[in-house]
Amino acid sequence: MRHEQLEMDYATEDEPRFSVEYLTIAGVAAKVRCNERTVRRAIASGELRAGRVSGGGGSRGGYRIRPRDVDDWMYPDAS
Repeated sequence: MRHEQLEMDYATEDEPRFSVEYLTIAGVAAKVRCNERTVRRAIASGELRAGRVSGGGGSRGGYRIRPRDVDDWMYPDAS
């Protein structure tokens, strides 16, 4: 299975560039009260947008998710 890196727009006109607080997979799982594996599956399937960050010092890195993308994943019909 091939996964493509998502291009994430970091800010909008309503939201200054550095005002966004990103969530980790564990943070998303705690917010929506589900298992971290559920969040990872949603990212892998493309249902949940996430940006990949590289780790320093030999760490494998991880994903960062905008709270707005979590809301879009949980409530796709809300606009």
